[in-house]
Amino acid sequence: MQLPPQLSHTSQHCIHPSPRKSGISPASITDTALAELTPTGAAWYFPAPASGSYDPVLLTTALEATLAIYPQLCGALSLTPPNNAEYPPHTRRYGRVWVRWGDDEPGLLLTQAKWGGPLADVLPMNRGNEAISSAVMPNIFALLRLRPSALGPACPGPAAVAQITAFNCGGVALALAAQHALLDAHALAYVLRDWGTIHTAMLRGAPQPTITRTYAPMDLDAHACADTPGPQLEELANTVPQLRLDFWAYDPSDPNDQAPGAAGRPRGPRAPFETWDADAAVGDAVLDLSAADVARLSTPGVSALDGVLGAAWRAVVRARELDSEVWMHGCVGLRTRLGLPDDFQGAPLINVSAGLDAKALLGNPGAGARAIRAGIKSVTKDRASAVLHHMANALDPAREWNVFVGSRNILSTSWLGIGAYAADFGYGTAARVHPFMPPVDGIIVVMEAKEAGVEHGARGGVSLRLLLREEVLARVLSDPELVGK
Repeated sequence: MQLPPQLSHTSQHCIHPSPRKSGISPASITDTALAELTPTGAAWYFPAPASGSYDPVLLTTALEATLAIYPQLCGALSLTPPNNAEYPPHTRRYGRVWVRWGDDEPGLLLTQAKWGGPLADVLPMNRGNEAISSAVMPNIFALLRLRPSALGPACPGPAAVAQITAFNCGGVALALAAQHALLDAHALAYVLRDWGTIHTAMLRGAPQPTITRTYAPMDLDAHACADTPGPQLEELANTVPQLRLDFWAYDPSDPNDQAPGAAGRPRGPRAPFETWDADAAVGDAVLDLSAADVARLSTPGVSALDGVLGAAWRAVVRARELDSEVWMHGCVGLRTRLGLPDDFQGAPLINVSAGLDAKALLGNPGAGARAIRAGIKSVTKDRASAVLHHMANALDPAREWNVFVGSRNILSTSWLGIGAYAADFGYGTAARVHPFMPPVDGIIVVMEAKEAGVEHGARGGVSLRLLLREEVLARVLSDPELVGK
């Protein structure tokens, strides 16, 4: 990875929990399904303190103490189950992920870095300086990959990486990324807040707070009725609007389209790779929308977030000049729906999709928002359990794709309400939180405006991260409906 001239790496080494703990667990069925996707990560940008300073040594010590709460982040992931029957049969099927941590753990790869300029070099994010801001992210390409992926071949790297970047103004960027099987954005925010709480106590010479976070993936799988035959559960799962593409499906008439292995019977439609130009230049921009903008984009009967996403969907379809079926895919969290604790560790997510004809979407300003809301509303507790049952009994959880990107698709993810801006290391909260996202055409990330606060959600203003083909992005950023000009 080529570094910008302002950035220098001063050290890089693996750190471990203090004290160390040992354990083994199968990942949950949703964690396993997400293991082939890009990592979960973000950077938190903290301004220089009014008094005092950030000490990289103390930040590292606090991180080591935090890892004792989350030892799985230092563990080894594998597709090989232990040779015992302690866990349910579905956890030992093909392609299931297991997590081991303890004395032989890989640890978390920590990079210490210095930036030869002020924090103002990378803030605000909406100046088109993504190449600079991405430099404070840890090297996600060093992360463990269980199988070959778009990031590269399989590799035995660590499951989590972090980077502490000191700016010459006294500001600091703290970045953390982990294998998606270990964290979603919600869980990531918990790790940062706990790191901040422990660091603040150390900074002030106070006793280290007692924080307990239980890693119990099987509490999610308990809702799947995983090892019980269930034709009725399959029927119920099919009522949730999802893409169910077979990653191994291929076109036998195309000599360049080959299955990656013994595909067997089809498990769903073939993924439309011809609609995704993976080599196209992808732009990356942040669009800040005020509370007034959100109100302007609202649609009666749905949430403020639905209204924003519906308007963004319309803007992208206009910019892409499409005239047939288009899709918006989103992530639905299962913590609340299944009665799991808010600090449940892992990635308890499933995807839902909204599909509309482009003319219907563009011809009715509220159509997109209502379609998005209908998909989210469909995920009741019973239907969520049915989808988990389907996933638990899949031939290979990574073979079925529930989302897609490219010219007719958008993948949206919401970081609203996760408390990303609540992390405080003793000197105040971050000026900006910047999620890691791969440079892929068709991604939208929604975060609340910092000043809005968790309790106001999207109504208080949002920050839209847009990753689209460069020419499409330019049109979206000047779309009169979306930007209000």
